[in-house]
Amino acid sequence: MNHPGATDARLARRSRSTAATRAAPGARATDTATDTDTDTDTDTATATVTVTATATATVTDTDTDTVTVTVTDTVTVTTRVPPARPSGMVRAMTPSAGSIAPRARGRTVVLVVVAITILIAIPAIAWPLWVAQHRTPDLPDYGVVPAFAFTDQTGAPFTNAAIDGKVVIANFIFTRCDTVCPVSTLKMARIQDDTPEVADDLKLVSFSVDPVYDTPPRLAEYATRFRADAARWRFVTGEHEALRKIVEDALFITMDQVGVQDNGQPNIVHQPHFILIDRQRHIRGFYDSTDPIRLETLRRDARELVRTTKPGPGPAPAP
Repeated sequence: MNHPGATDARLARRSRSTAATRAAPGARATDTATDTDTDTDTDTATATVTVTATATATVTDTDTDTVTVTVTDTVTVTTRVPPARPSGMVRAMTPSAGSIAPRARGRTVVLVVVAITILIAIPAIAWPLWVAQHRTPDLPDYGVVPAFAFTDQTGAPFTNAAIDGKVVIANFIFTRCDTVCPVSTLKMARIQDDTPEVADDLKLVSFSVDPVYDTPPRLAEYATRFRADAARWRFVTGEHEALRKIVEDALFITMDQVGVQDNGQPNIVHQPHFILIDRQRHIRGFYDSTDPIRLETLRRDARELVRTTKPGPGPAPAP
């Protein structure tokens, strides 16, 4: 049998234990609310700083393609910025000026280093491009083509005045040739078609090595077969000895007839070379037309001469 006093004591202890148990959820709720506030207060805004530097250089490719090279460096720095805090927040949760200043100085140093790196890198890339674009071809000089007076496929006079101040590509053909000459002429036609942007400054000349047979009408028919632009591409004939002096003595191309071919056509020996002549009538290169790489080099060198040299008169007459 329980004593009433003991029962009352037990009830009192149970009451206190129940009260403590009921208070515990309230305490945990308070803790949770504190955690939620902390998470909310740590939300951040972002500040973004972007540094962009650009350098552009244009280069003329070997096939008339103009390539524009743009060098761009962009650096973006995103900084987390704490929001303004309510006045009631505990002071310990607000970063002190001493803790913010080192981070700000660190970001400034990074931006300065990046900017300096960009300023150094862009000229390092752009300068070689500019030099390549403005370089003068380092071509040999094989001497000057002397003055001459011949006739073209239209029957009009063709003298050195027609090429003075122009860059010239020359080759050597004869209309009765059915081996090397058609191939050589086709390659010249491709140069004509591939270089329309320099048509005013780059002229084409095909010298006949069979001038007695190759009259202007025959040359005109031959030129039509290859769609030659008469304003730009001239087929030249003339008195045999005068032409020989230019072709052999000045341009170093043989034009000897060595017997007759099986088809009855003359066997005229001549090299399949193309010759590059500058604006002052100086010979600047010999290019084997059977070599595709040499023909590509010829295109490049001719364009470079057009771009890097100014039109002007031919060489001064010899005293």
